[in-house]
Amino acid sequence: VHFFSEQKRQLKAQQKAQKAAVTPAPTTKSDQPAAAAAAATENDDQDIDPNEYYKMRLHHIQQLKKAGETVYPHKYNVSIA
Repeated sequence: VHFFSEQKRQLKAQQKAQKAAVTPAPTTKSDQPAAAAAAATENDDQDIDPNEYYKMRLHHIQQLKKAGETVYPHKYNVSIA
């Protein structure tokens, strides 16, 4: 039983390594700061106080509304209850 799960794990690791080898690494200087900034923002979101996150989210939603975008496109009009 453990043989198959180990085999699956090795296959996934091999596929991941192949995918990483095929995907080109950022070589230009302009790509590297953008990738670093994206990683930094992702880490910052985890360290933010919930109240601060709420304020940032509210501000972002207000900006989208001003731009005329639908903020909650997943809400549907229901005709049958």
